[in-house]
Amino acid sequence: MKMNNIKSLLLLGATVLSVACSSDFLETEPTSRVPGDRQNELMLEDPARIAATISGAYATLFCGTPLIQSTDDRGMTSYQVVADMLGDDMMNIMNGGPNYAYDMQLIFRMAGYRRPVSMWRQFYYIISTVNGAIGVLKSGEGTSDEIDSMLGQALALRAYSYYWLINFWQHPYSVDPEAKGVPLYLDDATKNVLDRGTVAGVYAVIDQDLKDACRLLKDKAVSKTQISEYTAAGMYANALMFLGRYSEAASYAEHAVQGGTLATTDLLSGFNSLQMSEVLFGFNMTVDWNMIYASFMSMMNPYVDGYAVPGYYPITATGNLVDHINPNDIRKNWFGYKDELNTNGFSFAIVQALGCMDYVPNKFLSPNDFTADLIYFRVAEFYFVAAEAYYLMGGHEADARRMLNAVMSKRITGYDCSNLSGQALYDEICFQKRVEMWGEGRRIFDAKRRNENFDRSKSAYYPAALNSYDAVKYSARDQRLIYQIPTIEMDNNEYIKPEDQNE
Repeated sequence: MKMNNIKSLLLLGATVLSVACSSDFLETEPTSRVPGDRQNELMLEDPARIAATISGAYATLFCGTPLIQSTDDRGMTSYQVVADMLGDDMMNIMNGGPNYAYDMQLIFRMAGYRRPVSMWRQFYYIISTVNGAIGVLKSGEGTSDEIDSMLGQALALRAYSYYWLINFWQHPYSVDPEAKGVPLYLDDATKNVLDRGTVAGVYAVIDQDLKDACRLLKDKAVSKTQISEYTAAGMYANALMFLGRYSEAASYAEHAVQGGTLATTDLLSGFNSLQMSEVLFGFNMTVDWNMIYASFMSMMNPYVDGYAVPGYYPITATGNLVDHINPNDIRKNWFGYKDELNTNGFSFAIVQALGCMDYVPNKFLSPNDFTADLIYFRVAEFYFVAAEAYYLMGGHEADARRMLNAVMSKRITGYDCSNLSGQALYDEICFQKRVEMWGEGRRIFDAKRRNENFDRSKSAYYPAALNSYDAVKYSARDQRLIYQIPTIEMDNNEYIKPEDQNE
C-alpha cells in the first residue's frame, strides 16, 4: 500500500511544532516498551505534555507549516484575507505582485499552485496534531476540568480545520450533501475516510466535534489565546448556518456573544490587541513570534513599511462597500486615507491617481515593528449570525431586529431598525455584517452559503485588467471558487483517483 506523502509530512511537522512548544515533551520510558493503555495513562498523569501538543496546533494556526512557500501564506490571517479577496469588498489595486492578486483574479486554485497546497497542508497539520491528543484525552474525559478543557479545544481545532477545508474544496452543503468532500483523518483510524468521501460525511464530523467541544468547554476558564466555550459556540453557529439548522445556530450565536462586550471607541484602536473588549480568540504577538514582512499587518496596514504601502501591493476596500456606509457610522473611519496616521510620510500618489483614497483601510494598525496581536473571533460577528438565523427561521423577525439593533446601536448613535421587515431587513443584516467583518475572512463563506452574485463593476475603481480574467461578474457557485486537490496529494494518495479531482 502506498504511503500518503502529505500525511507523513503532516505527522512530522506536527511533531516538530509540538515539541518546539515545550522542552518537557519527553518520555522517561521508551514508548516501544510501554503498552498503549499505559502510554495514555502516562500522558494523563502529566497533562502538560498534552498541552504542548495542543500548543503546537495553535502555533500552526498562527504561522502555518514549516513548508510555507510565500509571505502571503503565513497562517490563519493570510487565509482570512484570501476569503475576502475572492469576493467584492476587497482588492489589490495594483492587480499584480505576489500578495493576493491571483486570488482576486480567481486563478489561484489549480492543483500545483501554492495557495491550495499551503492551505491544505496547514489544516491537515492541525488535524494531525490534535488527533493524537484527542485519542489520549478521550480516555481521561470527565476526570478533571483540565482534561475536558484540552479535549474541547482539540475537537474545536479539528472541526474548524475541516470547516475551512470542505468550504474551499467543495460547494456548500445545501448544493449537494453527497458531493465529493475531503479525506477524513480522525483519532480513531478505523473511521478514517482516505478517499474524498462526501460533504455530508465531513459535516458530520464538524457537527459532532463542535457539539462535544461546547459541552466540554462549558464553564472552563481559558485565555483569549485558547478556544473558549464562546468561541466554540460561535464556530458551531457558523457551521449550523451551512447546515440550514437556523434555530440551533441562533441559540449558539446568542451564547457566543456572552463571551465579551461590544466595543465602542476601541473600534478605532487598530484591531491589534487581545485586550479589546469584544475579542474572543486570537494570537498574542511577541517579538519572538513576529514574522515582520510576512505578517498580517504588513499586508493590511498601509502606513507602515510592509507590503501594503502604496509602492508595493496596497490592499483597499471597494466603493460598492464603503460608499454605502452611513456617514454617522463609526466604522466609516475604518476607510479613507488619514494624514495623521501616515507618520512615516509615505507617498500615496499612486493610490490617489487610481481614485482609491477613500478606500484606504485604517481598520488594522500596528507599530512599525509589526508587533500587533491577531484577532480570529470577536463577539460582534455573532450578533449578525443570530440576526440572520432568526430571520431565516421564519416568524422570528422581532428577534432578528433585536440582535441587529444590539450591535448596530454601538456603531451608529440612535440606530433603530424597528421599521425594517422582509427583504429589507435581511439585506440590512447582510450588508452590515459585510462592513463589520471586512478583512476578517467571512465574506466568501457567507456569499457561498447564500448563493450570492458578485459584481465588481459596481465599484468604479476596480482594476480594469480583471475583465480579461472574466473576474468582474460571477456567481458564488463559480467553480473557480473551489480549489483543486493539491498535486502532491493526488500523486501519493491511492484512494483519490484522477476522476475525483475538481474541475
